[in-house]
Amino acid sequence: PKLYPETHAVRLDPIRNIQLFTQIQVAGLVALWILKASPLGILFPVLIALLVPLRLALRRWYREEELAALDPDEEMEEMEGALAGGDIHG
Repeated sequence: PKLYPETHAVRLDPIRNIQLFTQIQVAGLVALWILKASPLGILFPVLIALLVPLRLALRRWYREEELAALDPDEEMEEMEGALAGGDIHG
């Protein structure tokens, strides 16, 4: 973890939280893949839409700061630039 930048999720969250978040993401990917390949593939958009409530439900187990580090809206380079005093939008 010492080799990662200060803004990296490995530096901000415990490894156990990162592993659990990754397992949730993999489970979602597997569910989407299985649904897509099945005769019920027509319901694929419904499962995609259910990812939003799932993301909101993660707030029960993760603090907002942890979710922001694990699933950032910006690219890591933009976040590092902002922390260094640069403009993230320019």
